[in-house]
Amino acid sequence: MKAPARVNCIICGEFLRGKQQVFCGYARNMAALEFHHREPHSKIFQLDTRTLANRNWRDVETEAEKCLLLCSNCHAEHHNPGAFIDQA
Repeated sequence: MKAPARVNCIICGEFLRGKQQVFCGYARNMAALEFHHREPHSKIFQLDTRTLANRNWRDVETEAEKCLLLCSNCHAEHHNPGAFIDQA
């Protein structure tokens, strides 16, 4: 596993440990999970490997607590509600 993917897996794993579950119940591959800020105006930084490189763990935890953990499909559907095939 490449280093960036490993960092995301660690963050997802910590986030899932007794906190929040993925919206749709997806639980096969942590690389397919994404953080979605419930209130975008409260976002201080994005939870991806590029921005996490120089952050302390407590800041990462604080930011993650503002998020839902969504699979890639659910995250895309959330941000594009008018793009469903049956609505085309």
